[in-house]
Amino acid sequence: NGNNSNNNNNNNNNNNNINNNNQFGRNGHDYIQIGNGINSDICELSLDEIHALLAKRLEYKLIRDFPKADEIQSELYGHGVRVHDKLKQWRGDGGIFADVE
Repeated sequence: NGNNSNNNNNNNNNNNNINNNNQFGRNGHDYIQIGNGINSDICELSLDEIHALLAKRLEYKLIRDFPKADEIQSELYGHGVRVHDKLKQWRGDGGIFADVE
């Protein structure tokens, strides 16, 4: 039974550390910041906080936990960060996205 417990712990660790492989770069996600930096009058989060939330959101999307990913999207939005999934872009300057279609 001890082996089963260890296997379960390893599986949990794998789920919790999806972004430890360098697949998504040093920030743990594959979104690119666009715009004119972060406007602190609009965006209340630091760059590190934004990267952490984007990485966590991507983790949830990869394990198909879309409700939790949506919660993080709402949290980002509430703090002035806009995310465009199709373009893989984010911005915290209050600007809008230029869709390519």
